[in-house]
Amino acid sequence: MDDVQCIPFRETGYFSKLICDYLEENEKVKPFYNRFPKLENFKSQIKQKSDFPIVNREILVTVLKQQYEKLNNPTVSTHPSLENINALKEPNTFT
Repeated sequence: MDDVQCIPFRETGYFSKLICDYLEENEKVKPFYNRFPKLENFKSQIKQKSDFPIVNREILVTVLKQQYEKLNNPTVSTHPSLENINALKEPNTFT
């Protein structure tokens, strides 16, 4: 089991050029996002987003629930993702 091989995302043929550029932190795509999701960037990202208005959180949760309802799945109201959606109302929840 010690013989592990890694294949770069780009070589799998599964991901688009844009996604591969993003994952490789290519300079060409950096204007499209604020911070790459690395551990050392989370603190500053959370600080920046900590003042996200509660009213916007409530709108986000409402819209996400409406989208889930459109799935016409009877288990949507008890789906585990619903807990995560509801957590978005809390000021200490970040994505």
